[in-house]
Amino acid sequence: MNKRSMVVVTWRDAVMHSDGDSKAKHVPVVQVTIGWLLHYDMTGISIMCEYSKDSPNEWRSENFIPNGMIVEVQKIPNPRKKILLEPAPWES
Repeated sequence: MNKRSMVVVTWRDAVMHSDGDSKAKHVPVVQVTIGWLLHYDMTGISIMCEYSKDSPNEWRSENFIPNGMIVEVQKIPNPRKKILLEPAPWES
């Protein structure tokens, strides 16, 4: 699993309006979605948001974005070394 690329996808989402006033919002909403790349081809892109270290070939929160809605896909480079965050304030 650690060989998968992390990507940032900027895309135009078609939103549903339930307030009865769609005229003022008659535009797609630009979204930014981040995750590990599963598949990317002419149809679209599939990314996952989380996986289990115990079962790295199993994942949750899979998103599919059709190619016609994609504005940009950026690959996030893998760091050469692990960067550990400072402990949370309640753990000090």
